[in-house]
Amino acid sequence: MELLKIQNVKKVYTTKLGLVQCVALKNVSFAVSEGEFVAIMGASGSGKTTLLNIIASLDKPTAGDVLLGGRSFASVPDRELSKFRRDNLGFVFQDFNLLDTFTLKDNILLPLGNGFPTDTGARKPLLVGGGVGIGIRQAIRWGVS
Repeated sequence: MELLKIQNVKKVYTTKLGLVQCVALKNVSFAVSEGEFVAIMGASGSGKTTLLNIIASLDKPTAGDVLLGGRSFASVPDRELSKFRRDNLGFVFQDFNLLDTFTLKDNILLPLGNGFPTDTGARKPLLVGGGVGIGIRQAIRWGVS
């Protein structure tokens, strides 16, 4: 089963006045089936991040289509795309992208649902956080056992 299909995706960035154009992606096509692992590699500036942003519905292609699970997001409203990303996609950024005014716990809890869970819900980020080196000290501070 094809989980992801990229069809002739093109991305062109244009200056405000339209005088200068930069082609970041030009007719990119491939498919990823269930169980496959894919690496996107290339030189700096080759369009890797642009492609990943389009696949993740964070950006829209200038031309072409992206299908996730057979569904095109070309005409899906932004609010629905945001809900889809929250419920179905996970991101690992090169930078931390943490909110400075939030605690570590709140940064972990924020994408897990609407608002902040109760104490019983606080156990999940401890398990998640444990996998990335967040340890006993945070558990004691959070009052989670």
